[in-house]
Amino acid sequence: MFRVPQLRALQVELSSGVGLIIFESLLMVGSILGALAIDSWSNDKEVAALVAHSSKAFQQEIKHNSQWVESSNPYQHGIRSIVQEMQAGTIPFQADEFRQMLGGAQKVVLRQSTWDTVVGTGVLAEMDFELVSALSLTYSLQRRLQVSYNDGLTDLIRNSYILGDNKNAILFDALRYLNNIIEAEAELTEAYLQVGEMLK
Repeated sequence: MFRVPQLRALQVELSSGVGLIIFESLLMVGSILGALAIDSWSNDKEVAALVAHSSKAFQQEIKHNSQWVESSNPYQHGIRSIVQEMQAGTIPFQADEFRQMLGGAQKVVLRQSTWDTVVGTGVLAEMDFELVSALSLTYSLQRRLQVSYNDGLTDLIRNSYILGDNKNAILFDALRYLNNIIEAEAELTEAYLQVGEMLK
């Protein structure tokens, strides 16, 4: 049996051992929490840098694409005016010359590498929701314009061969195509302006 002094000595020994264990445990927990906080801060800083870099890349890409669309617009309006004059009979219509004129149109190649990269790396999930929504709409409109322009032009030229010298049908198709392109370019230009403001 323990005597009272021995019991007290054992209690002191145990309590000092338990205290030491608790103290060491608290130190370990504190160290782990500190490391996690530093890691989280570092990750947040890294993500913020990626978002800032992506925003800058979007600005450059959208500026480039916007300039292309802006330069294309007068050409589309000019071709449409010629088609309208051909319909009115003020400019003579020659099917072969008309096909050559259409064939000289430059294909649309708008950049979207920043969008693809940001989607692929997951940075998009860290960006502002409103901005992501605007970017998504812009790149969707951009893809639609490219498909309408490039595929539509190919179809228009191919159909003009099928239609032969049927002036009215060829010009009707051409006018419909050009109206669609001009409308799509106007819509995309508006989207570029809006998203450009958001990226500033």
